[in-house]
Amino acid sequence: MNIRTLILISLLLPIGSFMNGQISDNVGDNTRFGQAAGLNNANSDNEILQVSFFGRSAGLDNTGEANSFFGYSAGRLNSTGMDNSFFGHRSGFSNTTGSRNSFFGRLAGQFNGTASDNSFFGYTAGDSTTTGEENSFFGSKAGFSNSVGSSNSFYGFQSGLNNSSGINNSFFGAGAGSDNTTGSHNIYIGHNVNLNYVDGAEADSTLLVGIGGNTPLLYGHFGQREMAVNGDFFVNGTTQLNGDFEVNGAFFGGSSKYIKKDFASVDPQEILEKVIALPISTWTYINKPNVRHIGPMAQDFYAAFGLGKDDVTIATVDADGLALASIQALHLQLEEEKKINKDQLDMIQSLLARIEKLENK
Repeated sequence: MNIRTLILISLLLPIGSFMNGQISDNVGDNTRFGQAAGLNNANSDNEILQVSFFGRSAGLDNTGEANSFFGYSAGRLNSTGMDNSFFGHRSGFSNTTGSRNSFFGRLAGQFNGTASDNSFFGYTAGDSTTTGEENSFFGSKAGFSNSVGSSNSFYGFQSGLNNSSGINNSFFGAGAGSDNTTGSHNIYIGHNVNLNYVDGAEADSTLLVGIGGNTPLLYGHFGQREMAVNGDFFVNGTTQLNGDFEVNGAFFGGSSKYIKKDFASVDPQEILEKVIALPISTWTYINKPNVRHIGPMAQDFYAAFGLGKDDVTIATVDADGLALASIQALHLQLEEEKKINKDQLDMIQSLLARIEKLENK
């Protein structure tokens, strides 16, 4: 049977679709092409609206509405799941009641059964997902092992490859978060960036930015409110931290005269007197009770110097500037004392010389 004959038949029988090379019934705006495609397509009223099945056994047992299955056995076991789009060989094969899923690629979401609102794009993307919902996996083998994990976003080849039950993770880059299995609330950005374990437990609530390995350029922990930089850190502006910040390298703050204005001279002696009067104590942060620090309170600092943007933070550049000005004031005092000492020494030596003359007479 050639193409012209097929076209002629389709025109003569507009309600028909192909099954096993034959014309099958077409009820309720359904379109089915391929051997056994939508073979058992019907609900209790023997009418399913707006479904499109293309490929052998695609949507074989479907009873759900508004589904589009394209490819060999795509959505084969779908029963009541609705609003699904499966494109590719065996994509969404095991989906039964899951709805609003979009699977694109060979074997994408093939074991998804009852989960809904998943989007898998790429060869075997979301391959093992059974009940995990609200996931978005983009890339070949992205989220391959995810079974019950939900609300994850994996972008890149093999991103989140071994994640099984971790939830609320976002991995961006080929191989990003591929070692994570049960860790949750993590954000990994970069090719193959991973951090398997923190203090003997799988990472939770972490931010990683880098390329490869378990020592990322940037590491942050949301729960502990801490951040670390494995390298030099440059700041051309202000940075506010509400937690610990560790730099395994040098910290560079922008200080060029070309990025500043409104210059005014200072009186180092006045600054020194205020520094001397500034209350200094040791203390711990509420969320870090085992780590002690020393320094002034931001409220006292702001009241004394009026520097910075408010009375709850202290800019390190201001603290550094006050320390340097105080050193200058101390240096001036030292120089004055040295001059006084020299004058006194000269006077003493002059007196000793006169005494010696008188004694020799």
